[in-house]
Amino acid sequence: MRKIIADIHTHTIASGHAYGTIREMAQAAALKKLKILGLTEHAPGIPGTTDPFYYMNLEVVPRELYGVSILHGCEINVLNDGTLSLEERFIKRLDYAIVGIHSLCYQDAGKEQNTEHVISCMKHPKVKLVSHPEDDHIPFDYERLVKGALDTDTALEINCSSLVKKDRRLNCYENYRTMLE
Repeated sequence: MRKIIADIHTHTIASGHAYGTIREMAQAAALKKLKILGLTEHAPGIPGTTDPFYYMNLEVVPRELYGVSILHGCEINVLNDGTLSLEERFIKRLDYAIVGIHSLCYQDAGKEQNTEHVISCMKHPKVKLVSHPEDDHIPFDYERLVKGALDTDTALEINCSSLVKKDRRLNCYENYRTMLE
């Protein structure tokens, strides 16, 4: 059995919907024997999230806390024109980016266009992961999405939170199965 050594999709109180500080998150990661913790606050577009200025000041966050390496990331929203919701001047300060569609700042454009918008964002060199791509509230063409991920060397997330919230995430089990096949 493989051991989990990293969690790279996490949010602190800065995202507006999580409850731990950076230090609390790092301490919890250390207790779970993780080696790497990626802090990925939400980009503009999600209510209550941090101001983009937050990313200008990441240099003051220690790169190691409680024996855990800290990575600076962001969960950036895919917008309806296939662009990212965080300006390049902030993205360049990150170690990596996660992209995802969030219905708070994206209107369903149909399976083909939704897929195209995410693939367009995966082409950014900082983008390493697509967050929770399983919810049929915003449908995807999984064959094209997986091919786009392979072409851009971008991971597609299997989000445990989605599996727990299956009553709010439409067809997540079936869509993850399809994506994995």
